[in-house]
Parts: sequence; C-alpha cells; structure tokens
Amino acid sequence: MSGDTRSSNGQPAPASDERQLPAHLVERVRQAVRLVGLPLAAENGGVGVCLEREGPGEGPVDHVVIRWRTSAELWATAEDERPDGPAEKLRNTTLTAMEDALSELLAAGGLVVAKHPFTRSLAVWGIEGPPPVE
Repeated sequence: MSGDTRSSNGQPAPASDERQLPAHLVERVRQAVRLVGLPLAAENGGVGVCLEREGPGEGPVDHVVIRWRTSAELWATAEDERPDGPAEKLRNTTLTAMEDALSELLAAGGLVVAKHPFTRSLAVWGIEGPPPVE
C-alpha cells in the first residue's frame, strides 16, 4: 500500500480490496485497531488485522470479515511440520486468541460483532455505539 495515499483524516487510505467493503465499517474497525496499537495487515506486509470481503463476488456486502494474519514464516513452518507440532500449536493458539481479542475490542469500540451464520468467520455487521475517540 502506498504510504502517500491518505484519507480525509490523515490516515493511510484503505487498501484496494477494502474499498469493496462498507466504508463506514472499515473506518471504524481501522480506528479501533489503531487505538489499541495493533497492526493492520494492509499496512504491515500482510501481518496483523485483515479486513476481507466474504460473500458474493460482485455487488455490495453488508459486513466486514475480520481475520488475524500471522507471519508467512510461522504459517509455512506449521504447514511443513508434523501435525500438532509446536509451530502449528503456536499458529492455531494465536489465531484463536486474536480472534477472541478482536471480537471483544471491536465490540467495546461500539461495533456489532458476530460470527457469520454460514461461514463462521468473525465479522462486523454494524455500529451500535459512538467511537471511542471522536
């Protein structure tokens, strides 16, 4: 992502794939993630909080899927070792812990967070409260 592309509030503009998502939800998720100091994958070489589209390939969607991306090194090591090896345990524990933490922090940031009814992916569906910082 280009460091010189900025949104109206001076923050880096959303990545191109984030532009297909509901802008008001993307902005609130990005704000909450930045406030607590977590990296956004789009700004950090793919590691961190990732905002994704899930659903029909075309047309609008009403939610933003949230995932935690670990390093490529951890992912590759976990895939190459025996099942239930130390890297796989670390990767799986990290993914579960970060999903739980993201769910709680985004809800505390005034967002409606729930698992997608069909895919079970963590998703932000709406806004139910004011932002933590105006």
